[in-house]
Amino acid sequence: EFIGVGDEDFMRSQLLGDLYSHSDQIDDTEELMFYSLLEAAVKGTVIGYEGYEEKTKKIRDVKTYDSGGKITLTEGEIKTRKVFGSIVPLEEFYPSSVGIRKIKDMPFCFWRTIYEDSDFKNKFSQYDKAKNVKPYSSVKESDNAERPFYLDYISPNIAEGSVEVIRYYNQDTDEFVIIANGIWLNPLEEEKVMPIPFIHKTLPFWKAIYEPLGADFFYGKSLPDKLKSMQDVINVLHNML
Repeated sequence: EFIGVGDEDFMRSQLLGDLYSHSDQIDDTEELMFYSLLEAAVKGTVIGYEGYEEKTKKIRDVKTYDSGGKITLTEGEIKTRKVFGSIVPLEEFYPSSVGIRKIKDMPFCFWRTIYEDSDFKNKFSQYDKAKNVKPYSSVKESDNAERPFYLDYISPNIAEGSVEVIRYYNQDTDEFVIIANGIWLNPLEEEKVMPIPFIHKTLPFWKAIYEPLGADFFYGKSLPDKLKSMQDVINVLHNML
């Protein structure tokens, strides 16, 4: 709820509240919060991302139609823009240090994602250098082909035809870097590093935990961790049944 403070009038707070409610409906925030709570309970820690998305899709409208089946179409495009929230899989997020409890106190962090080649091209097509990214392909020692350069920059457990994307955010130096299979996707002119593309200039992630493990530890304890001491009792009951 937005409440006007000081000289701010009631109408401004009402408008902000309506915009926020509309954003929640578009992004289905209730489902996001439900699965965030579930993720925190199951894994002990949930990581969320708040970003901005632009998407263009083609549409075809019926201009004329008669009973004989003759249809005249008009084609166009619709561009949608929205601020959205999503859950980052815990194994994809790398904090700058596990000894820093809050994300907002971290100088930098990494987000590593593995995409199929088709998914990568669809998601990162707005970057000109994305066309230079080659999907992973295994090279045998018997092959005479030249060893791909990206093997020096990707993890050894990448599947055939996949692209490893690493996003690097640094709020102390205001830097944002995207690297896909060794290709730097978002350099500015003269190879300058792109700034964080948000006005708040902070790491665009949030965290929640089920139960603290320590005052200076990033990850939390999960519900299965708390119940594991009861597992022997449960096993005995099952055997008795």
